[in-house]
Amino acid sequence: MALEAETAIAHLPPSYHKVYRKLTAEFMNTLQLNNPEHTHNTHPEAKTIKSIKTKLQDNEAMIANTDKGNSFNDFTSKAI
Repeated sequence: MALEAETAIAHLPPSYHKVYRKLTAEFMNTLQLNNPEHTHNTHPEAKTIKSIKTKLQDNEAMIANTDKGNSFNDFTSKAI
């Protein structure tokens, strides 16, 4: 559900991204509180997201999105 929500939010105007991410996070937290038998660990998607987050934190990395450039220098200048 989180990946679908993020995909939908990405298609909204940029000024709405933070608001809808916060609303989605609150909604997902509410769902988890109301459904204690369905924990994070029972869903494969949640395991994958947790694994990605852990790897990013352990390696002090982040995910960036840039447009296509003509060279690697264009990519690094836009990513940094």
